[in-house]
Amino acid sequence: AQFEDPPPDAGSVIDDAADTLVAILPPVLLEQPEPVFPDEALQAGVEGAAVLRITVSAAGTVADAALIRDPGFGLGEAARNAILGATFDPAMAGDQPVDYPDYFIRVPVDHPDIEPPALPTGQMANELTRFPELTTFVPAEYPPARKEASEQSTVQLQILIDPWGDVESVRLARSGGRDFDLAALEAAWQFQFEPGYAGDVPVPV
Repeated sequence: AQFEDPPPDAGSVIDDAADTLVAILPPVLLEQPEPVFPDEALQAGVEGAAVLRITVSAAGTVADAALIRDPGFGLGEAARNAILGATFDPAMAGDQPVDYPDYFIRVPVDHPDIEPPALPTGQMANELTRFPELTTFVPAEYPPARKEASEQSTVQLQILIDPWGDVESVRLARSGGRDFDLAALEAAWQFQFEPGYAGDVPVPV
């Protein structure tokens, strides 16, 4: 994208006593309740994964959760309700826990009666015969303050695509500045692909 999750040193704060920048280590998920599978999805025989942009408080609780990718059929709201009950090791600035906004997380909501497909292993998993093809592109929203200042940037991302063509993870490969990074990450989480194949079997790529 031009202009995950944020990298381990995704932020910094000023230590007033030492007058230095202190790296912020992101939060780590400890426990999350299982999503309650919605009746609408059960009747439709579907499942899916939602992506949320959350704020993890300094106490390790989820203070806010906004849906970024909603598979529909009530699955997004089920994922949101589950993540609101999650607990984290909070983000740390030095030895101090701090609030951590703009944390992207993927929450699968699995159908109780659908078995996950068997994925190829070993050599077959490495024999990609068809690359994934982007079918839904979501443009990154230009950060207003950067647009007003006529600033441009480039962000490079690493995207893992699951066997259904959904984005499973997004990692920042090269930062373009925090505002640009967040815009690119939010857009990339909403991409949709025709999956990659090894022979006639869809595989994660």
